[in-house]
Amino acid sequence: VHLCEVKPDTTTCSGGVQVVDSLGDSSAEGLRVLVHASGRVALVWFYEGVSGGQIGFTSTRPTGALEPAIDLYSAPKDGQLLDAEIAPDNSVWTVAGPSDGSGIQVRSGAGTAAMNVSTPYPVGFAELAFTGTTPVIATQEAGYITKPAGYTYESHGSWSAVHNVAQTWTGGARVGLAETRSGLRLIASVPNASYQPVVAAWTGAGFSMPTATGDHNACGPRSHDTVADASGRLADISYECSDIVVTNLPDTRQAAIVRFSAGGVINATDPRLATTPRGRGFAVWSVTAGN
Repeated sequence: VHLCEVKPDTTTCSGGVQVVDSLGDSSAEGLRVLVHASGRVALVWFYEGVSGGQIGFTSTRPTGALEPAIDLYSAPKDGQLLDAEIAPDNSVWTVAGPSDGSGIQVRSGAGTAAMNVSTPYPVGFAELAFTGTTPVIATQEAGYITKPAGYTYESHGSWSAVHNVAQTWTGGARVGLAETRSGLRLIASVPNASYQPVVAAWTGAGFSMPTATGDHNACGPRSHDTVADASGRLADISYECSDIVVTNLPDTRQAAIVRFSAGGVINATDPRLATTPRGRGFAVWSVTAGN
């Protein structure tokens, strides 16, 4: 597992590229980079161990050096890490699932018991976010384009049944979910073959009727990675045909949209987006090149 930290106004890795053992024989699948408010970086990933799935973990010391990797806890056998996030209490939460079955497994930090959440279908993508102290997970049914986005949330220690977000399809893409200054927001697609994006707002126990984002491109998004930018507004990155599309939403119907070429065929993972307190945005993706 490799970590490169680029400080403001520089273009190289501070202190070089740091490397730690990924623990398993398989690669560090579903690798997530999480940054605490203190600036400490945490890396979380899935690997298959001798006795089943495992969650690997490392984080930086105050000096910036990476700690040796550890087994954080077990995960579903032959599974995958669907998402990882930092909770309001600074603990690292993970969402994992089996590769070919229904249900997801939620862990609310190291040393906690697994919470098994039933789902009515195999989950292809899941996104975790917090609205206040309430965790919400948005889901997509694996292999389907014309099925609605789903969601579940925790209340008083129990997770709700998975409900559908009305008037949405997933378009076969990752559902976007992020807590903004105005509340929790979910991005999915309209329920027609244009697959144009729509946004729904969290109401406390569900999502509002979605509204269009203003992205009317003829090529619908094939992925979403959704964050709140430094000002608290919703920001999203997606892959549309051969373009990377970054959308910043001061409100739902008015979007600042930037498109640029991906420079090749997107390979393996969806484009990812991050922003800094200075208001800079960074897009990261990989493309197929040669063999």
